[in-house]
Amino acid sequence: MRPPAAFRSATGTGPRFVLLMVLVTLSGVPLFGITFTALTMDYESGSGAMDCMFAAGFDPAAGDGENALRAMRRPELLRKCLDEQPQSYAGLVATAAMLAVAAAVYWYQPKLHGLRRRSAPVETVDADGSLAAELALLRTHAGLGPELSFRVDLARTTSSAYVEGRSGRYSVHLHAGLLVRRGTDPEGFRAVVLHELAHVRHRDVDYASASTALWRVFVVTALLPHLGQYGYSLFLLALHTDSPWSPAAPSMVGFVLVALLLVGLVHLARADLLRRREFHADLRAVAWGADPAGWHRPEPRGGVLPSLRRFTAPLRTHPGWEERRTVLADPGRLDRLVPLEMFLTGVSASLLFGAVSVLPFMPRGTALLWTSDGLVTLALCSVLGVQATRAASRVDRIAESGVLAGLWLGFGLLVGQFAVSGRHRVDLVPSNPEYLLVFLLVGTVPLVWWSQTLRLLPGLPGRSRRVALLVCALAAALTLLSGLMWWRLGGERIILGIGDPAGAFAKAYTLTVHGDWGPYASDLSALAEGTFVLSSLHAQPPVSVAAVLLWLAPLVLFLFQGAEAARRSRPEVRRTLAAAVACGLMSLVVVAVVRYAQATPRPADVQERTGAFLIVQIWWLIVTVTVVCMVAGALVAAFSRRHWMLRALVAAQVVQLFLYGGVFLSYAADGCLGPANAVSDTCHWNLRNGLTTAVPVVRLTYNNAVLGAACAALLGAGCARLVRRWRARPELSLAPLPAPAAAGHRRVTALKAGAVLAFCVPAVFAVLVVNSAPKPSDYSDIAARELAGADGDPGSPPGRAGGRTGDDGRKPERGKGTEDPAVQRLQMHSWLHKGGIRRVRKFDAAVTSLYAEIGKVRARGEGKKRVRVEEKDFHKLCVDVRKRTDRTLDYFPVPDKELQREWSAALRRVRTAARECQEATVLPEDESRAARKKREKKFTGSLHEVVRGVSDVTAVFEKITVEAGSTTGHRGRKDD
Repeated sequence: MRPPAAFRSATGTGPRFVLLMVLVTLSGVPLFGITFTALTMDYESGSGAMDCMFAAGFDPAAGDGENALRAMRRPELLRKCLDEQPQSYAGLVATAAMLAVAAAVYWYQPKLHGLRRRSAPVETVDADGSLAAELALLRTHAGLGPELSFRVDLARTTSSAYVEGRSGRYSVHLHAGLLVRRGTDPEGFRAVVLHELAHVRHRDVDYASASTALWRVFVVTALLPHLGQYGYSLFLLALHTDSPWSPAAPSMVGFVLVALLLVGLVHLARADLLRRREFHADLRAVAWGADPAGWHRPEPRGGVLPSLRRFTAPLRTHPGWEERRTVLADPGRLDRLVPLEMFLTGVSASLLFGAVSVLPFMPRGTALLWTSDGLVTLALCSVLGVQATRAASRVDRIAESGVLAGLWLGFGLLVGQFAVSGRHRVDLVPSNPEYLLVFLLVGTVPLVWWSQTLRLLPGLPGRSRRVALLVCALAAALTLLSGLMWWRLGGERIILGIGDPAGAFAKAYTLTVHGDWGPYASDLSALAEGTFVLSSLHAQPPVSVAAVLLWLAPLVLFLFQGAEAARRSRPEVRRTLAAAVACGLMSLVVVAVVRYAQATPRPADVQERTGAFLIVQIWWLIVTVTVVCMVAGALVAAFSRRHWMLRALVAAQVVQLFLYGGVFLSYAADGCLGPANAVSDTCHWNLRNGLTTAVPVVRLTYNNAVLGAACAALLGAGCARLVRRWRARPELSLAPLPAPAAAGHRRVTALKAGAVLAFCVPAVFAVLVVNSAPKPSDYSDIAARELAGADGDPGSPPGRAGGRTGDDGRKPERGKGTEDPAVQRLQMHSWLHKGGIRRVRKFDAAVTSLYAEIGKVRARGEGKKRVRVEEKDFHKLCVDVRKRTDRTLDYFPVPDKELQREWSAALRRVRTAARECQEATVLPEDESRAARKKREKKFTGSLHEVVRGVSDVTAVFEKITVEAGSTTGHRGRKDD
């Protein structure tokens, strides 16, 4: 009899096996790439990509934060340099070859096993043919064809069996002791055979054989050479302590840790999957008629002490007999989200991001992060989706909440991220490792939300249930993606301690916003740091979709339940909306208090009130909106027993809309608020003022407030649970899931739809505001200029490059230069050959053209008192010199601080002289004789200044080439 299709897919472990094999395969790409790079790299000059990093100021002896700041000085130049490097496909080619070898091992593995083990066909020990007939009957009962053969392993005396083979060719090997057991315990014999046939039915042999072949080939071809390469590198560095790579020796431990973590992960994950498949094979065998009494067997005695057996259990591929009997007694245990599985899945997902993000065909920049995290999210949802749905369908509280499983998933993401970041870090431990705890929220929030929404789906009519399931799945996936993307766009920099790198963002505010920032020093610091945290996700459409669905989907599910389910959920909806409205009214009071506190004292000049004073007010309103929404979500979740996260999100959204209305109305009526007035002293209604203030508040808070409220709800519910347990109050027992009710005529349908629209319309409008393009601003340019530190933009207008300057008018270099001469020589060499020489050559060509024109004028003027000069020709040449000088200035700072100061001063001298030459060669319409003489004098002086400046540039460039250990001449014509 053929089992039903639903039962044939009951294991649910296929996606996890696929994830494991994909992870192993993709991990081979960077491992092969690193190994090939190390074999072909010149340790005195580095590889092409590393040369770009060294040109940007990378120092193996510096910390992560300092190196990140150096890379952020000229991010566009660094990105361009990296893009110009030839893509290496050696890792992909080697990985493809590894897959081919693994496929060959998988295909010929049965033959290799047959040569090593002695087995004979069943017919050789079946004198009367009864054994073959019984085995054929069991094979037919299992729905398997005659391609499955049975053999006897005469060398093994235990009463067990095993399956070998590959797709289409399987063989069940019966131990000799099992044939003896057939005569004494026929039911036990049938149970063992049916168990092995269940393995074939579930395709466990294919998964086990394929994963074993791939892993063994991966270890031999990729992992061991990778570890050997690092061992050899450390040996060379120990012999050559003067190498510039010597300071990076400790960081190589991070690469080794990643490889060792991958070994432990694969072994644990594979063992866990095989144990789970053993449980499913037991259940299938019992369903086919095996006697459960066959599993009442004692634990085998081995070298492991009983007290240590439970600690070594995760390492074994076969569970103990006690575990098997427990699962047979309670098959529902397999539907639960086991902590070990969640942890291993989380680590796999983090390692998968590290493997995917270094593929040579992946896009660059932010697109790379979205693509990589999107693939990680898809993998997690594919692996955990069905299993989480089954777990959420249970009625016990632990399974319904999903908190424990989410925490273990987040912990796995945390461990994997910590290890993966070692591929790009110098420090083994980041400066702020406590921020890694955010992954606990990243993994828990979407899983809890998904678990609670699934409990509301059965109450919907049949036609709407599938649509709601798809929408909720999309919302959970986007929420997980949002959390991962926040980490990529902001968290990774916060963990390095560079949320406001070198004070660049704070400085940009002081330069773009007028007013006296002196009284607001602490506010400015909080503004710069907080804006970085909130702006990571504020204009990302997928995040906005997740923010809307997180509260809108639960609201619709609550309101449009069937008749029976609606009677149960109606009190929850009423209490939630009542609490939300109450909190919303309270939030208006909070807005008024904040307005009053920030308005006293205020500048006397009205113009001053529209600058720094108003920006600080708007910032604290942004903080108020975010904090109040999070507090509202935490309070509602703390006082809710059922669906606490869903109710908290609905309440937080209502409060959020109240807050937006309060901010808009308070500034639209500015001037009528007495001591709380911000700018105006005249009472009048101004919608433009309200919109001007409310838009930045909405833009920075909408996405963040919803996601923050979800995290706060998790914390609030957890604290409330601890308090209730401390007070010994019993937990509320959950009723069984309501049966789907037939959709009948509802008189209140229009009222419910109106309630949804009343909340949905302003929320969608807020989303449009969040994702609308802001007005062009020079804030980002100034922040980049401040971050560049050394020079700023060549074309920056006067007075906009504020801050303390040196004697040459240049900003002092931020950060600390390297003190290792070998590292500095490598940096200087990379600085020259990754763009320095090319820029100097173009600068030299422009100067040579100008010199040639000057030579022509001198030749024409020999023996004459006056000579005619073609202003248009000189104007063009001077413009070209100025542009080439700007281009040369707009490059990575020279690694040596003193040489950078001289280099910058010399180039600025040429640029100033070229600009004066450009201005002096512009013919005015009406020019007096005195003005003409003045212009001629300015023109002659600018040319002399250009010559002197070029001489300084030549001298400094010669010093740079000497420091770099290069033979390149001052015009960059040799040793390039």
